[in-house]
Amino acid sequence: MNQDRNDKNEISLKEVYAVLVRRRWLLIVPFILISILTYLASYLITPIYESSTIVSIAPQFRLSGDLQRLLGLQDNYRSRASDESELRSIYNDITSSDYVSQLVDKLHIDRSPGLASQVQKLASKHPEVDPSQLALNLLQDDLRENVEVRFAAQDRVAITVQSPVPKMAQDIANTLGELFIEERAKEELSGIRNSQDFSDVQVQKYENALDKLIGERADLQQRLQQVQLDAGVGSETNRFDLQSDLDRMNSDLADAKKAQADIIAKLDRVPGLNRASLSLQPTAELTEIRNDLKQQTDGILSMSLRYPWSDQQVLNLKLRQNSLLSSIQNINRRLVDSQFKQYDDGTRDLIAQYVNSLTSVDFLTAKATKVKAALDQLTSRMSEISSHQARIAALDQEIAQATQLRNYLKSQAEGSNIQQALFQDMSSTKYRIIEPAKLGLDPVKPDRKKIAVMGLLLGLVVGAAAVILLELFDSSFKKVEDVQQILGLPVLAVTPRIELIHRLRK
Repeated sequence: MNQDRNDKNEISLKEVYAVLVRRRWLLIVPFILISILTYLASYLITPIYESSTIVSIAPQFRLSGDLQRLLGLQDNYRSRASDESELRSIYNDITSSDYVSQLVDKLHIDRSPGLASQVQKLASKHPEVDPSQLALNLLQDDLRENVEVRFAAQDRVAITVQSPVPKMAQDIANTLGELFIEERAKEELSGIRNSQDFSDVQVQKYENALDKLIGERADLQQRLQQVQLDAGVGSETNRFDLQSDLDRMNSDLADAKKAQADIIAKLDRVPGLNRASLSLQPTAELTEIRNDLKQQTDGILSMSLRYPWSDQQVLNLKLRQNSLLSSIQNINRRLVDSQFKQYDDGTRDLIAQYVNSLTSVDFLTAKATKVKAALDQLTSRMSEISSHQARIAALDQEIAQATQLRNYLKSQAEGSNIQQALFQDMSSTKYRIIEPAKLGLDPVKPDRKKIAVMGLLLGLVVGAAAVILLELFDSSFKKVEDVQQILGLPVLAVTPRIELIHRLRK
């Protein structure tokens, strides 16, 4: 069985070989023609020349290795060769509209006739866009297609430009390298200056904040001195004395009002007496004593903030008030006797008690009000003092922290200025052209060897495809088995092909 299979395979390979031999010209002709045509067509393709410039992007350190590590200068340039984002950044920079504009100014790459025709076509479609902007966009697109950026070595970038004109490729590559160096150096110097300005601004900012805190503390200290109280005045004992005296006054006031009500009730029972007409005609003496009592009562407020409530000055004030009140009551008694002579002694006594009760109630009411105001003022003043003291303590802590931070920033700024000065010095040697672009002598495109190989393969494929198609559409009998299968008749004999006769016929 295995032998049969091998026979079939052998017969199949022979048949393929026979087909290839029979159709050999159909395979050879396309192979040769397409190969020749492809190679000749390569001369119709516009040759493209390439030129590259190599730019260093690493600084030249003039410091010792230890000082470089201390300043953190070595680690910044250690992994650039594997950093694709750096390549992308450089590519985006040198193909930006700013670089294209500078190329136009330096090399006049916008003067090609082909560009003018392209701009006219685009302008007809986009009349709202300025033609100069359209030209800039076309040049930028062309630059992106013909510029390549790659790492040539550690910290070295190769900028490669392709152009049909060798001199143009060289000029664009060199100009891009120079523009890249100028712009990067300018950018880093600007960053250094901004960093220095930022450090100075930060130090000044915290200086101003510290001055503001110090000024606020001085203002609070001054206000605290203005509202500061004597130790005895601000004590809890003094407040307790004030509150106790106020409670006694309120109690005396309640008793005075009750006694006044009893007197009024008695007066209302006196026949022919109109209480509304019971008003005295004050004398100069009475008016003077009343004003003196009012001043003494009003003085409670100022006195309560200067002296403790148990101080002799306050006690003297109270005695003076009581003495004045007693004098007013005595004068009232005399005035009643002189102004109400029509009434008997008992009635005049009731009238005198009524007038004096009015005086007592008014005095106690005014005094209680002033003492209550003094107590509230003292409580408010003590609360204000406590608030000022707490704020001053907080400000002391904030000033200490701000001073520490200000001193730290100043020291950092001084160290940063040294480091930035070093970076500024390195920026002048960091970006530099290692190898300028050279004039391309041989075109990099088209690659005629590769095109020739592709032509050979294409010719072989086309020829093989033609052979396969002809064999598929050939309906003649090729094997004995085909005759038996299609006609259903047995084959009795097969006449072999005589190659000599076939050759003689030819």
